[in-house]
Amino acid sequence: MAARGDDMMAIKDGDKHLPFGYLFDVNYFSQALKTSCPRIRIITSLEDIDGRTTSNYTHLEPKTLAASLARDYFPICINPSGWATNFHSFLAGFTPSVSAQNPRVIDLEVHYFEWPLSFDSPAFVATFGRIIQFTSDIKTVAAAILYGIATKYAPSITPSAGIQNGTFYGAHLRTAKDATLSGWRTYDEQSSDYLTEASSHNLSLIYLSSGNPNDTSRFIQTALTKNITVMTKEQILALPGFETEKQAMDAMSWDQKAMLDYEIMLRASIFGGTFETSFGWNIALKRHIVVGGGTWVAGSDRPEAEGGVKFDDGRSKMFGRKGKMDFFPRTLWP
Repeated sequence: MAARGDDMMAIKDGDKHLPFGYLFDVNYFSQALKTSCPRIRIITSLEDIDGRTTSNYTHLEPKTLAASLARDYFPICINPSGWATNFHSFLAGFTPSVSAQNPRVIDLEVHYFEWPLSFDSPAFVATFGRIIQFTSDIKTVAAAILYGIATKYAPSITPSAGIQNGTFYGAHLRTAKDATLSGWRTYDEQSSDYLTEASSHNLSLIYLSSGNPNDTSRFIQTALTKNITVMTKEQILALPGFETEKQAMDAMSWDQKAMLDYEIMLRASIFGGTFETSFGWNIALKRHIVVGGGTWVAGSDRPEAEGGVKFDDGRSKMFGRKGKMDFFPRTLWP
């Protein structure tokens, strides 16, 4: 995966990449693939491919093999059923023919938000994301944070359970420098939506995820005027008894710390995010599987943004504007 720049926000251009194990459990991923596809051979390095040379290395943009429909910033494929056939035709065009004795590396270019969820079965959409899970370090610290919530802030919560009613509201306040420069929804807009929503659900406890320390402080102070307590991972792990987990969190990168918030947000009674960010959408759509009883149910998105809401399934709400970011709920795999 691509590394971020020195500001820890923007993705860095160039050749610096991080290994899969930076965020995800490599052994779990390998085992999941082998269990589903026993004949698959997983190659962890290009150098391990017998007969590989620069002459048999080909880049491919997936969208070139299927008709796409321009929608917002990304072209969504409108004929997914023809992709596999076109790919085999693409392979057949090489001379000499591709075979075990004459392998060819096909490097699929980044293709965000192009494959429509509507093409695959609801069961597959709901379960495909399970082939990956975070590293044990991330899961261990996230579990400690959840335990801290249960012991300090919400005694009624059962840490081992999933989404529970009446526990806490999860708010993703996306007002870091890059978001502000890009003209995303302001602090005032986001904070007002989240505090109003928490109050409407009679939730007096908010777990806040934010990359802006100043806005975090502002949010906490504003929430107090509404009799709402705000908690963050930093606050929770600063409690006595969490010294080891706090040290582990402090050693994490910006992305790794965000995954801690991700794990906690999945368990919030109600979640709220802003429509510009894939992080918030990913949380909302992952939680949507629970709403569907373990399967995928389409139709909770609102392209017209009625009432300033882009998505609402009763458990998660993405606030936003009409005609923007409609590709997220159509193409982002939960």
